Amino acid sequence: MYYFLLHHLGLAVCYLPSVSSLEWPKDRALPDFPDVAKSIDAADITYLSGEEQGLLVTLQGIVNRKEPRIYLYWDKTGDDPEGVNYSHQAWLQGIANQIDVHDVSESPLQLLNKYEADIKGAVLYDEDLPDMINLATTLAGMHDLVITNAELAKAHNLTITHDLRGMFKNKLDVYEYGLTQLYSTTTKRMITAIRPQETIQNTNASWTNITKDANHTLDASNNATYPVDLTSLLSKARLDDMIYLRIKDAFEEDGNGPTVSHVLATMDDMTIADFAPGTLEEEVFLVDWGGSSLGDYPWGSRAAGGKAYIVYGFKVPNGSGSFVVNLTMHGQYDVAITTDLPVTRRLNAVFRDYIAATSAPCIWLDPNNRDEVPLLHKILDSLDSNSAYMGWFPNGDEMSGVTQTAQKSVYVVAADNFFNGSLMSGLKKLLWRPRLTKEAEPPYKSSAVKPIEDKIYISLTWTEGDNIQYSQHRMRLLWDDTARGKVPMSWTINPLLIDIAPNIVGYFQATATENDSFVLGPSGAGYTFPVNWPKQDLRLFLDQTARYSKRTGVGSNSIWIYNRINSTLVPLSEDIISTYHDALGPELLGISADTARGAKNPYGINITRTGVAVAGLASISGVEQGLARLGNISKDYFGGRTPLFVDCALYAWDTTPGNISTLVQNLGKEFEVNS
Repeated sequence: MYYFLLHHLGLAVCYLPSVSSLEWPKDRALPDFPDVAKSIDAADITYLSGEEQGLLVTLQGIVNRKEPRIYLYWDKTGDDPEGVNYSHQAWLQGIANQIDVHDVSESPLQLLNKYEADIKGAVLYDEDLPDMINLATTLAGMHDLVITNAELAKAHNLTITHDLRGMFKNKLDVYEYGLTQLYSTTTKRMITAIRPQETIQNTNASWTNITKDANHTLDASNNATYPVDLTSLLSKARLDDMIYLRIKDAFEEDGNGPTVSHVLATMDDMTIADFAPGTLEEEVFLVDWGGSSLGDYPWGSRAAGGKAYIVYGFKVPNGSGSFVVNLTMHGQYDVAITTDLPVTRRLNAVFRDYIAATSAPCIWLDPNNRDEVPLLHKILDSLDSNSAYMGWFPNGDEMSGVTQTAQKSVYVVAADNFFNGSLMSGLKKLLWRPRLTKEAEPPYKSSAVKPIEDKIYISLTWTEGDNIQYSQHRMRLLWDDTARGKVPMSWTINPLLIDIAPNIVGYFQATATENDSFVLGPSGAGYTFPVNWPKQDLRLFLDQTARYSKRTGVGSNSIWIYNRINSTLVPLSEDIISTYHDALGPELLGISADTARGAKNPYGINITRTGVAVAGLASISGVEQGLARLGNISKDYFGGRTPLFVDCALYAWDTTPGNISTLVQNLGKEFEVNS
C-alpha cells in the first residue's frame, strides 16, 4: 500500500546515522568500504528516467556499503569526448574477469525487490525545488532509504518515511536546514557537491536571431543596455506560456563571447524581471546555464564564450502592450528568441550512490553567487581541517571554488561525473594488483645517465590527474590508445584513487610501459591552491599527500602544483616550496607549476633554497599548435650553446597519445624527449 509515515525532519534527526559498516581510520582520506562480493549485479540503466536512476543509485549506495554488490551505468547521449560510454564497459569487463557478474539490464528495477530487505523506506522530494534531491540523498544514507518522487513511490509501493514537500521556500532554506539539523550527525570529514538536475538540450528548438555583435569585440568597449523586443512572440503564446531568450558567442571559434551584467524585463510600465547574474533572483529565470560562468568577486556577471550559452525564460505576461527585455552586456553577443522548449530537466544520478553510501552532506552552492556564498562558508567552516570537497561547483566556477575551499582548509576532488564509487571502493584485493614504482635510492641518480647536450629537452606530462572522473573516463580512453608507450610520457594522478577506486590506479600501474610514469597532483592528494591555506593546516594536507604517495607507489619525486587566488596566478613562495619539501622529504626533486615564470625565460627552471627545481609549463593542445609553440620556444629562448629544459603540459581533453607521438616525430633535431 502507498502511504506516508509523516516523519517530517524534526523527528527524523533523532535516529542515528546508519553508517556502521563503513570504517574510517584517521589516516584515511576517504571511508573504507567492505570487500566486493564474489558475485555482483550489473545493469545498463540508460533507458530509465533520471528519477528512476536516482531511485536505483541510492539503493545501490545503501546495499554497497554493507557489501558492494551492484554496478550501475548509463551512457551519455550525443558526443562523448570524455569516453564515458567506453569506460563503463572497459571497467566492467575487468571486474567480470575476476568475479561473477550478473547482467540485469533487461529489468534493472527488479533490484528493488531483490534488495528490499536492505532498505527501510523512501524519502519523498519535490521536483519543483530540485535541491531537495540533494538533501534527500543525505537523508537516504542516514536511514537506509531510497529517494523518490510521488509517482515512483506509488508505482513501486514504497513506504515514505520522510516527506520533504512543502518544507522549504528556496534552496538556501534546504541547505540551511541541512547544516543546522543533519550534517553534524553525519560526517565532518567530507562534503559532496553535485547538480540536483541536469538539462538536456532540445536540438529541434527553432531560434530567431534578434541582435548580434558584428565587430569581434574582445573588450567592454561596446558595453551598453540592448533592448530585445519580444512583443512579436506574444501572439504565438498563451498566458503563462514561456518565451525564451538565448545569449551566446557570436564568434565561437575564438572563445571570447558575451558578458551579461543585468537583465530587466518589462511589459509597458510593469517590471517582469529585474536581476543581476549570480543571485537568487536570477535563478528564477535561468532555464539553462549552458556552460556559462559567473564572474569572480565582486561578482554580478555571467559570461558565455565558445560553445557556452545562457537561456532565460519569461512567462507570458497578462497584457497586450510592449514586452521588452533589456540586456546590459558587452563582448561578442548573439541574442535569439523562441517559444519552443529549449531544454528538458531530469534528476542527476551520477555519484549519488557514493553520497548515499557515506551519508555525506550534499550541496550545490555557488562560490560566485553573492546570495549563496555566506551559507557555503558556514558549511565549510563546520568541517574538520583537511576535509574533502567531492564533486564540483555550479556554473563551472572552479577558480573561486578551489580558492574558497582552500581558505577553509578543504581540498577538492573533482567527482561529479564519477560512477560506481560505492562498488569500486571495495575492489581492494581482487583486481590488478599494482606494480608499485620502485623508489630511487639516494642520490636519486640512474646508473645510465646520458651526458647533457646543447639541446632542448622536453618532458611530456598529461594534465587533469587531480580529477578522479577524468581518471575513470578520459584517461582510460587515452591510456588504451595503441600509440601510448611509443614516446616517454608522464601522467598526473590523484593518489586518493586508492581509496575510492583501487582498481583504477591498479590497472594503470599494472599495464604501464617503460615509457609511462606517474606524477602527483595537482596539487597533491587532492586539488587545491596552497597559497590560500592556513599554514598549519597545509601541513596536514601535505602529510596526507606523503602518506598516499607511498601507499600507492606513485612516489613523490615530482609533483604538479597550481597556485592561484581566484583567477590570478600567484608565484610559489619559498615558504610553500619548503613546506612541500619538508612533508614529502628529500625524494622531492622537482615541481611543475603554472606560475613559474622567469623574466627572461617563462619556461626556465629555478633552483630554490631547498634544492628543489621549479619549472614553468608550456601547454600543448594538439599537433599543429604544439609544433608552433615549441618552434617559437626554440626561436626565442634557445641559442644552441646551452641546454634548455621545457616542461610540456598535454591538454588531456584536446589531444591523444597518437597526436603527441606524431608531434614528436615532427620535431626538429634540436629537441629530445626526456625519458
